[in-house]
Amino acid sequence: MVQMESSLHVADNTGARIAKMIGVLGTRSRSAGVGDVITAHVREATPTANVKKGEVVRAVVVRTAAPIKRPDGSVLRFDRNAIVIIDKDKN
Repeated sequence: MVQMESSLHVADNTGARIAKMIGVLGTRSRSAGVGDVITAHVREATPTANVKKGEVVRAVVVRTAAPIKRPDGSVLRFDRNAIVIIDKDKN
């Protein structure tokens, strides 16, 4: 689970490196899991990035440090939280 103000690594080629979660779209929850669409604030970006530092973007959570339990009993966990930035058409 990713909570409000969590630091997230950006796992795509937009040029953003680190973002902070500021909201979850479509639910009243203050936390998000894998597959949830969130809004995030870009905290760090490369100089030639498509997304600039300070922008508010929509993103999908793709990795969480919290364990993900599957119905077959297996457990997935990653070293850090990560997102992929999307546009309004969810591309």
